[in-house]
Amino acid sequence: MNKIELLKKLIAQTPVENEKELADLNDELIKAIGEQAEAKVREEIAAKKVEEDKKAADVETQKTVDEARKNAPMAKIPGDVPGIVTGTPSLYKGFQLKKAIDDLQHDGRVNSSVRKSAIANPERAELAAMFMINKLAYAYDNKRTPEQVAKAMNEGTTTAGGFLTPDEQNMAVFSYIRDVSIILTDAQHIAMKSDVMELPAENAKVSMAWTDEATDATETTPSIAQVKLTATRLDGYTKSSNELLDDDGSPGGIVGMLTSQFIEESALSIDEAGFKGTGSPVSGIFTAAAGYTEEFDAGSTNFSELLESNLRAVIAKIRPNRRGNAKWYMSTSVLWNFVRGLKDSNGDPLFYETMNGAAPAQMLLGKPVREGNDDVMPSATAVSTGMMVFGDLTGFVVGDRLANTKLFVDPYSLSRSNQTQFLMFQRWAFAHAMNLYYARIATPSA
Repeated sequence: MNKIELLKKLIAQTPVENEKELADLNDELIKAIGEQAEAKVREEIAAKKVEEDKKAADVETQKTVDEARKNAPMAKIPGDVPGIVTGTPSLYKGFQLKKAIDDLQHDGRVNSSVRKSAIANPERAELAAMFMINKLAYAYDNKRTPEQVAKAMNEGTTTAGGFLTPDEQNMAVFSYIRDVSIILTDAQHIAMKSDVMELPAENAKVSMAWTDEATDATETTPSIAQVKLTATRLDGYTKSSNELLDDDGSPGGIVGMLTSQFIEESALSIDEAGFKGTGSPVSGIFTAAAGYTEEFDAGSTNFSELLESNLRAVIAKIRPNRRGNAKWYMSTSVLWNFVRGLKDSNGDPLFYETMNGAAPAQMLLGKPVREGNDDVMPSATAVSTGMMVFGDLTGFVVGDRLANTKLFVDPYSLSRSNQTQFLMFQRWAFAHAMNLYYARIATPSA
């Protein structure tokens, strides 16, 4: 009997009056189903990688045999003979791999989280750079027509000249996106093997009532709803001068910068959708989709009217047993304009920050603060607008179809200005699986 079957059996056998036990069992069931789905995907990825590694090893073995046969009767050529190239370790498929890695690690224009992670884990930086190079590799064959270039960059369409990006490279890119994104750091992540995936979601808890002696108890049953993850396309493009692309005599001098730009913009787009989306692809956590709302007093429609009592009230919306991993989420403008100076009845500040590198660096009423850019979290006063969220975002689910990531390189549309366009397409999905794990503070409708 596996864990999911055991949990279902325990739920069926648990008396309805044991509300907390049933609630905990349902939470464990939801978590176990998600873990099982993710584990299955990872097993398939691992099996695929083993098969690919075996094929690659067979090819290398055959190449070694062929080389030995070819060179056996010939004298060894000295490595210092002019015109003989003994190796190009700095290049990968004709692109400047080492320069791309160095850009990810040290270029000041690259996102600081990406630079820090690339320095700490150079192997992952190499995989991320190879991911982008793989997608650029076919675009510089001058013999291709625009239609052939587009087909060549269509991942997975091998008959059209495409290729499958290795799974470890996909995971490296995802890990960088997660480093930059707040949502992906704190929410529940699920790797999707199809464009649509259904998950269990909390629907109703067991309720209890006081009953007179010799009177039957009122039966209530917890229920599990379902939410659907539907992958939606995320896309964007940038452009570069062809002189920059040909930097240092080989194509791809921009690989590191291009990788960083798409990683950063993917992360910001995911955060914007997850926090303040308005229905497509998701209604965000700052909207009424949050399980609970603490509104200002009637007539108080400005963020500046935030009170200490609002903070305590929104905390009280969340069950104590669900506050263990809770955090505050707010934009830069909200944090420094309206929260920074709040004090309690004794005149002590509610917010404080540490400057000595300790983590977490920012705290509000004893809980960590996650500060977001003004463009990914609400920052401007308006009626019926969430300004802060408190809670545990593991109740929010993000699904990725990074295996479907595509890059199109268009060297023709802007050819008159000697520029090339790069267009990236990804697929992501979002769902509120347990929205009673988080609550928002919002202005009233009027």
